[in-house]
Amino acid sequence: MATTGENIKKLRESAGLNQAELGEKAFDKPAQAVQAKISRIENNPQRPSFKELTKIAKALDLEVEDLLGDEQPTQPQRQASGVTLSPALVTMFPAISNYIESINSMAEIGNFEMVIVLLEKIHLDIKKAYDERSIK
Repeated sequence: MATTGENIKKLRESAGLNQAELGEKAFDKPAQAVQAKISRIENNPQRPSFKELTKIAKALDLEVEDLLGDEQPTQPQRQASGVTLSPALVTMFPAISNYIESINSMAEIGNFEMVIVLLEKIHLDIKKAYDERSIK
């Protein structure tokens, strides 16, 4: 799986922006002042701060989770980091396994801000899936 920086680079290029343009748009500073910051983010194997991710996601009109590059599973999974998931939950919300893997990864490196973001995202996505299911 690609690093967050590699995913940001791919998404930036897809948006037709160079590093300076993305930096200027994300950080509201002159391009010369932020091009190096975007380069550092794209080339550093460490994940950027939550604040940086939020600004970049907004500039690219994406969600923070989109920058993380987690692939959507093609089939429901019942195991995620040793946690057994309800088949009903996996059917309703197939991405749950990937979220749990991401939460574990973030916890391992001490990025608890991202753990909170992912937990909030799970909550909203499950609620949305449930609401959509209830309407049918």
